[in-house]
Amino acid sequence: MRECTKKTVLSATTTLSALTSFVCLCIAVSTDHWLYALERIVSDTSTTVNITYKRTATGLWRKCTQIGQ
Repeated sequence: MRECTKKTVLSATTTLSALTSFVCLCIAVSTDHWLYALERIVSDTSTTVNITYKRTATGLWRKCTQIGQ
């Protein structure tokens, strides 16, 4: 009886992992952007400090970068 329970749990876990992987794959293929990042760039000169922000939106098919204040 104990072996049957382990097999059932393993089968359920494997099925759930496969479904989760398939859903993530469908999201990655069907959308353009699914990873967003914001990076702060500091330019330090002797008199002033300039802070610039770089926004990046990345997907499976394209990568867009926007640099601005």
